[in-house]
Amino acid sequence: MGRPHLPPKKWEALSKEEQDDYAMGLAVTAGMLEAMDYHIGRYLAYLKKEGLLENTVFIVTSDNGPDGAEYVSNLYLMNAVGLKYHRDYQNKAEKDYFGSLELEFATAVAAPFDYFKYYTGEGGLRVPLIISGPNLPKRTRSDTFCFFTDIAPTIYDLLGLSTSANEGFVPITGKSMLPHIKDPKVPVYAKGEGVGLEAANSAAYFLDGYKIVKNNIPLGDSEWHMYNLVNDPLERNNLVKSNPELFQKCWQNTRSSQKK
Repeated sequence: MGRPHLPPKKWEALSKEEQDDYAMGLAVTAGMLEAMDYHIGRYLAYLKKEGLLENTVFIVTSDNGPDGAEYVSNLYLMNAVGLKYHRDYQNKAEKDYFGSLELEFATAVAAPFDYFKYYTGEGGLRVPLIISGPNLPKRTRSDTFCFFTDIAPTIYDLLGLSTSANEGFVPITGKSMLPHIKDPKVPVYAKGEGVGLEAANSAAYFLDGYKIVKNNIPLGDSEWHMYNLVNDPLERNNLVKSNPELFQKCWQNTRSSQKK
C-alpha cells in the first residue's frame, strides 16, 4: 500500500514544509472525528424527536489501528485517482482527497501502543467499542477482552435471533457479548477459550489474558513474542523464554485455528 514501513522519521529531522504537511493531516483527522460526533448527535436528536430512540441500539467502534500507508505510485492509488479522488496536499481538508496519516503520525496516534494498521501489535488491533440501547446498563465501562468477530453474534443476540448451526446454516464465528454486558462478572471468553487472526504476514493469538504475536518486517522481526496483556498492554516484556509451555500451547492453538 505504498512505501515500505521503514522506521519513522524523527519530528526534528523534518523540514518546516513537511512538519506543516503532517500537522495538517492530523488536523484533518481530528476534524473528521469531530464531524462524525456532530452528525451522530444529529441522528440521535432525530430519533428522539420521532420517538424511535428507545427502540434503537447504537454500536460505535473503529476500524483497526491508524493507517500508516503512504499512497504513492501503485495500483491502489491509480484506481483511486481513476475514481476522481485527488492527491493535492494543499487541500487535504477538501472533498475527495485520498490519503492517510502516513507512517510517522500513525505511530504517534497509536501511542502508547506498538505498531499500527497492517500489524498485530496492540496499536494495530486495540480499538474502542461503545454499545448503547434499551434494556442495557448505562454509563458502565469494561476492560474485558473481546474480538471483532463478536460484534455480529452480539447483534443477533440483541435481536433475539439464533446463530445455531442446526437450522441448516454454518455456525457464525464469534461470541455474543450480551451476557457480559448484562453481568460484568461473566467474561466474553471463558478460561481456556482463545481466538486469533493472521493478516499481511503478521499474526496474533489471545488466550487467558496472554497474547502471542508476530509482526512482519521491516518494523517487526517476523518472530513470535508473548505478552501478558493484563500487566503489560504496551508489549514490552517478551515471555517466550520465561514461559515456554504456555507459548507452545498458544502456538499450537494458532496452528489449529489456521487449519480451520
